[in-house]
Amino acid sequence: MKRLEYKTALVTGGNSGIGYATAKEFLKQGAEVIITARNQIKLAEALRSLGPNAYGVLSDATSSKDIDALPSQLKHIVEKLDIIFLNAGYYNLAPFAENTEEYFDAMNQLYNRGVYFTIQKLLPMIQSGSSIIINNTIAVSKTVSGMSAMIGAKGAALALARALANELAARNIRVNTVSPGAIIDTPGALKTISTALGVSSAGPEQIEAFSQHMLPTIPLGRFGLAAEVAMTVAFLASDEASYITGIDLPVDGGKSIVW
Repeated sequence: MKRLEYKTALVTGGNSGIGYATAKEFLKQGAEVIITARNQIKLAEALRSLGPNAYGVLSDATSSKDIDALPSQLKHIVEKLDIIFLNAGYYNLAPFAENTEEYFDAMNQLYNRGVYFTIQKLLPMIQSGSSIIINNTIAVSKTVSGMSAMIGAKGAALALARALANELAARNIRVNTVSPGAIIDTPGALKTISTALGVSSAGPEQIEAFSQHMLPTIPLGRFGLAAEVAMTVAFLASDEASYITGIDLPVDGGKSIVW
């Protein structure tokens, strides 16, 4: 029997990056999977690639209206949820002094308020024994220049996960976070590298130069892959993690434990 067989999973922002890799891993492990995306074309492309047992809902994780509508949309597909992976996200890199109120509010709407109310609205569909996982970042503790608004919002989500792990334990619902770092094969990672190098799009030679600078700071000596984060999420979603709640699990090759 596969570890997620007979389970139903929702992955927000499941059309690319870690979200897509996790949806793919969930399907591999036997789950029925619903992904959300805010772009219909990208959603359709992801669903074609994921194949059978994957379903999609057009939903923007920054929109209160879409969050309110999400339960009724999901009920057209499934009756219950066993797994929720709150993954949807984006960010810009900019110095603290240059961030606007609009961008600050957008980050909090996405990573703090959006996460909070997505869980709240879906709570009636979440079964006893279910698992909620929030995709966070090692930048909350490691910090990265130019990410202050995102880090603040993700820090709030990290605290929220602990609070919900305590409160929802009475319903036998587990809540954990994963914190990726040093992941190389996602749109966000390539964007960060390009911005760090001051180019619009980093090519292979530039990525190699960046790697030579970064790899010595990673104990495992290599970058990680979205698929490796996905396998970690699948573990936390499974019954193998039935006594794990309220933790933040770094998936970063040891990056967060060194100076």
